[in-house]
This record gives sequence, structure tokens and C-alpha cells, in this order.
Amino acid sequence: MSAVVTLGQELIHDSISVGAAAFAALKHEGNRFAALGHEVLSTQDPEAVHQTRVAARRMRAALHCFGDYLPKHVVQVDAELRWAFHALGNVRDVDVLMAGLLETCPDSHARRSLLGELKDKRLAAWEILSATLTSERYTELIGALDEISQVSASSLSKAAQRPAISVAPRLISDEHDKVWKRVRKANVDTTKAELHDLRKRAKRFRYTLEFFSAFYGKPSRWVVRRLKSLQNQLGAYVDASLARDAMQEILESERPDEQTRELVKDLAELYADRQGKALDELTSMRRGLSRPWRKLRRRMGKVVDEFEAQQARDRAAQRKRKEEQRKPLVIASAH
Repeated sequence: MSAVVTLGQELIHDSISVGAAAFAALKHEGNRFAALGHEVLSTQDPEAVHQTRVAARRMRAALHCFGDYLPKHVVQVDAELRWAFHALGNVRDVDVLMAGLLETCPDSHARRSLLGELKDKRLAAWEILSATLTSERYTELIGALDEISQVSASSLSKAAQRPAISVAPRLISDEHDKVWKRVRKANVDTTKAELHDLRKRAKRFRYTLEFFSAFYGKPSRWVVRRLKSLQNQLGAYVDASLARDAMQEILESERPDEQTRELVKDLAELYADRQGKALDELTSMRRGLSRPWRKLRRRMGKVVDEFEAQQARDRAAQRKRKEEQRKPLVIASAH
């Protein structure tokens, strides 16, 4: 069995330690986060905002996944990432609203008026984000991520030296169980907060699996595809919920004219309908996860068995070589 994949500039292979795998993920996403932060400041591009959040989310998932094997000062970076993540999220939420409005509604006075309202909201969120990305606290965060990228995995604890391939099944299964528990309970009475939590858990499960996907091949890719579908469905619900709340906030203000208010009411009804449809489809999503997970679980067990068998063969071969080296050298006498 052999599995090799690159994560950034790091080589992920069968014998990599769990500590080395953790720092490979943190270094790769940390570099992306820092570079994208500069792009956000210079361009205010919505896609750059989105991708910076993704890099932060992946780092947070790595810190959670590998936390038991990392130094405490590394795990504590999560609090600073969460702070930056929320500032990015305030801008991202408005970007999603604006994109949805442009996609849903034809050009009209009411749409332009509503876009003006949303642009004001984005400007306010952007001012907070700009202050965040130019603050001393953010500079210290980037410095901390750079220091993390310089850490040698060989300097970590004995537990962190264990092969990642041996500990991955437990880490993956833990995340699966948290998601599955919430998926089974999801129904029409599930609250918005609970569905938002399920979406976050599904993303964390997916990222955790992707950290180790080189070990498992097709079964892991199958589960990842199902998780993406689940995320998209939950995302449709959460986005509709946020949009509906935003429309309600605008309705309660005194600014919109009558034409704009009518459009806002229509959009609020549309988003409520989308929320309902997203909930209705959760049952099929639940069925879609079961079979791929069973296949992956069997694959994980087989991979560990093969790895441990190979380790045993390697140790036996090493003992044999040592025994051969200890045998006295016999020199035949000349006749």
C-alpha cells in the first residue's frame, strides 16, 4: 500500500507522523490566509474575502482535529483566527445577499434602491474588516502563523510522532459521529441555530477527512462529495435565513419607498419558501451519507491492518539484518 500527496510544499505519505501532518496543513493554510489578507485589503474582492474565510476555517479545523498532538501555544491561535473570521464573515454575509439579489431580481428602481441599502451595510462591515486587517493584533496573528510554519515536527511530543495513518480513523470517526448525531435529529422543528451548527460540523468533518484523504482514495472522495451536498443544502437554508432576517430589518426601517418595500416583502416570502424546501430535502441527504460512510469505515480498518502488517514485516527484516551482522565472519583457510 502506498499513498502520497502534496499539501502545499509538504509530502503526505503513509509513514508521516500525525504532528508532521498537522503542521503541513497549518503551514499551507496559514500561507494562503496571509496572502489572501493582502488581496482583500488591496481589492475588497468578494471572492478574496470568501477564500480568506475558507483558509481560516480550515486552520481552525486543523487545530481542532490535531489539538491533542500540538503544543498549547499553537492551539491558542484558534481564538485569534475566530476573531478575524467573524470580521470577514460580516462582509461575506452582505456579499451573499447582494449576489442573490442580482441573480433573483431583474433591474428596477426597487432593486437599485435595495442594492443601495446593502452597499451601505457592506461599507459599515468593510470599515470594521479594514481596521481588523490593519491592526497590530492582526499583525501579531500573522507573525504567530509564520512561527508555526517554522516548527519542526520532530520537536513535538512522543504522541505526535505516531503515524498519522494509525490515528486518523479515530479522528475521522469522532467528527463523523458528531455530524451524524445532528443529522439524525434534523427535522422541520429543528431551529435555525441547530442547522447552522450542523453546517459548521459538516464542514469540519469534511476538512478533517480531506487532511487524510491520500490514505483512503475513492471511499473518502465519495464521503466528501456527500458532505459537500449536505453543506450546500444547509448553506441554502442558512443563506435564505440570513436574507430573510435582513429583509425584515429593512422593512422595519423608515428608509425604503413603497416600491422597494413591496420587493422586500416578495423577497422575504421567497427566502421563507427556500428555507422550507431546504429542510424538506434533509431526509434524503441523511440517507445519502450512510452507505458511503460504511464503505469508508471498512477502508480505514483495512488500511490500518495493511500498514501494521507492513510495519511488522519491516521490523522482522530489520531483526534479521542485525542477526546477520552479529554472526562471526568465517574465513576459509587456503590449501
